Amino acid sequence: MRDESKPTNLRPSVRQRQIWIRTPLATSLGLYLVVPLCLQVEWPYDVSHTKDELFKRWHYRSYNFTMAIFTSPFLVKAQENDPNGPTGTGLFGLHLDQADESWKAKIDEFDYLIISAGHWFFRSLMFYEQDKVIGCRYCQLENITDYPITFGYRKAFRTAFRAILERQNFKGIVYLRTFAPSHFEGGEWNKGGDCKRQR
Repeated sequence: MRDESKPTNLRPSVRQRQIWIRTPLATSLGLYLVVPLCLQVEWPYDVSHTKDELFKRWHYRSYNFTMAIFTSPFLVKAQENDPNGPTGTGLFGLHLDQADESWKAKIDEFDYLIISAGHWFFRSLMFYEQDKVIGCRYCQLENITDYPITFGYRKAFRTAFRAILERQNFKGIVYLRTFAPSHFEGGEWNKGGDCKRQR
């Protein structure tokens, strides 16, 4: 029986295809796919359109297969309002009714999309709709409604899926990668930890 999980058995269905993966945790998923393919199938060519490490593309010539990673932690338009914020991890402004153009404008060429988001929604957030503040998540500001984490999370996904459905030239398949538990070993994500699964 054929083991589809082995990189050397790269399915014929992905030959001549393009796959797109997004978000910081999805970046880990993307690297989880790239590394075994590099070691057991072939070394890909970096065909990125930018030097920005948050937006990478690799092409496997013998399979005519391209994989890309676009990082957009919230899926929607966002900016850092305050680098420190009330908890020292920044205060981000999320426009819950506007998809992030950094990925929205690029999906038409892809056959498969794998999208995910999650951990960034635990940060302090200001929520906007129609460019007006509608509330926050742990902003600690007076006279602003503090919503639970699910509020912004749900609205961001709805906006992202609506943006995908509105793309007339996108004919691919979308996979939702649900919320992933913390998976760093050997330290925190920003203190030397990595995603190598040891146990």
